[in-house]
Amino acid sequence: MNNSENQIIENSSIQINEIPKDTENIKEFYENWNFYIKNGCYWFTEQKGKKSTEIRISNFLMVILYHLNDGTNNTKRIIKIQKDNQEIFLKEVYSSEMTPDKFEIILKSTGCTFKVNSFQMKSIFEFLMKSEINAKTINSLGYQKEYNIYAFADSIVNQNNELLKVNDLGIVKDEKNLYYLPAFSLANIDNDNYSHDRSFAYKQGTIDFTQWSKLVYETFGINGAIGISYAIACIFRDIIADELKFFPFPFLFGGYGTGKTSYIESILHLFGSHTIGTPLSNVTTSALSRETSQRINSLFYYKEFTVENSEVANPFILNAYDLSGRTIGEKTTDNKTKKFLPQSGIIFDGNYLPIQKDAVFSRLILMIFEENKFSKEQKESFNILNVHKENGLSQILKEILNFRNLFKSNFKTIYKKHISDIDEINDYKEIPSRLKNHAALLTSIYEILYKVLNFPYPFDNLLFNVIDYMVEQNNMLEDIKDISSFWKAAECFVNKGLLTENKDFVKEENLFNDEGRIFIKYDTFFSYYIKYCNENQLNKVDKTSLKSLLTSKSNKSFVPSSQASRKTQAIIKNPIGSSYQFIYTKNDNVIKINNIDLNF
Repeated sequence: MNNSENQIIENSSIQINEIPKDTENIKEFYENWNFYIKNGCYWFTEQKGKKSTEIRISNFLMVILYHLNDGTNNTKRIIKIQKDNQEIFLKEVYSSEMTPDKFEIILKSTGCTFKVNSFQMKSIFEFLMKSEINAKTINSLGYQKEYNIYAFADSIVNQNNELLKVNDLGIVKDEKNLYYLPAFSLANIDNDNYSHDRSFAYKQGTIDFTQWSKLVYETFGINGAIGISYAIACIFRDIIADELKFFPFPFLFGGYGTGKTSYIESILHLFGSHTIGTPLSNVTTSALSRETSQRINSLFYYKEFTVENSEVANPFILNAYDLSGRTIGEKTTDNKTKKFLPQSGIIFDGNYLPIQKDAVFSRLILMIFEENKFSKEQKESFNILNVHKENGLSQILKEILNFRNLFKSNFKTIYKKHISDIDEINDYKEIPSRLKNHAALLTSIYEILYKVLNFPYPFDNLLFNVIDYMVEQNNMLEDIKDISSFWKAAECFVNKGLLTENKDFVKEENLFNDEGRIFIKYDTFFSYYIKYCNENQLNKVDKTSLKSLLTSKSNKSFVPSSQASRKTQAIIKNPIGSSYQFIYTKNDNVIKINNIDLNF
């Protein structure tokens, strides 16, 4: 692709107002505006009796370049300031700062001063506002429903799929509208608050969707196919969310060296260069809600899901999936609140499955990364993909945007058809509807767009592999319930005195932190698990299957015998014989295993 094919349009033709020259007819001008311009400064005439005295009230002149309308009462303006020594400064100024005291503070950073009273200042700004140009501020990047444009930090893609670049002031013109993108404005050149937005800049590469998707699929197989569909879903998230009232999130499960990070980067580069992700251990639920509300129809990446940070991630996942956000109170006297609604897709990863709560796990699209050895062909495709990724992939997002109307007009019908088709398959009758919804979403995207976007795999390949993942995830959901039932049975019969400490189990507490270990006689515990399930009419699994669940690598609370410390073995001297060992956290009389609270 070249620039002409992408219709890249620079906005250098936007005219910027010049600093005004000295006033020619001072008397007439002063009668209208109560000030005049002379020697590159503002002047005022003071009348004392019959004598008038000229008073210089500034050491600069200014012009309002743009009035930045953001829908609030406290709008901003870009003001060009020229000192009497010809130095020029650009400043963003709020309406509330256009008072003598507050504006003087802004001027101090430029070495300027304004010796005016409120009346004189209002007179000057009244004159300047006569010629200001209105522009619409875009504070949240991504899709702008009101204007039907997609905004990067440095450009927009308009409804004609033209790429329009900002000028030096961050202004971009599209037909009759002017838009302001603050991150790349010279007025904010030293403002670090926009550093994150600047990573969401348009970066023109040299490959199209066909070439990119082929490389992704050749490198990552079915995971690549799911990622391609999900990237498209993110670009049209508002359409999907409006129709379905939910939006799911992929969870990439696998150990180190299985390609998760490389995979995520290949998808994220469509949305800019910020691809390192945010560790979940470094954020709060509130921060997650705030960040994901700041871009629309984009993609975020949160990594390293663990048991420890699940208490932060889980509430966020539940709310974001259902399109609700976090409400906080504002520092006002009228009890106002502000709601942060996630407006983009999100990818999570971790080498620990989020199986503490089935309500959370069922809201995720599980993707498993197992291979740590890759074929020669995969490595070749990955190396090529990596080069293009660094060159830029934004043009692919732009290419997909071209089919927004096609997607919007067909999504509802095609999605319902796919749900119906999956429901008719007898083998999947017992699969939860939520997982079927996720599968139908991914496959619907293919059917809607395959005639205009060249997918590198047949529809059936995507369909059956997505359903295989769905079945595996459903099996894991059942496992969650079984592990929970096992430990709840243990709690029940310990409290009844039928499972006794130092006979059927041993607890070892750590004196230096809130972590401990419990050793159990599995055969004895299993018999009470069966009794508990029968009494409570719960589904139960056989002895061998339950043991596999409890001792699997994904169950991070289980401690293999090879990892048991010598200190631990020395302290308890294994008084109950052969046993299985699990890590727990404690709080008074409550211990927590697999994130299940147990009162022993």
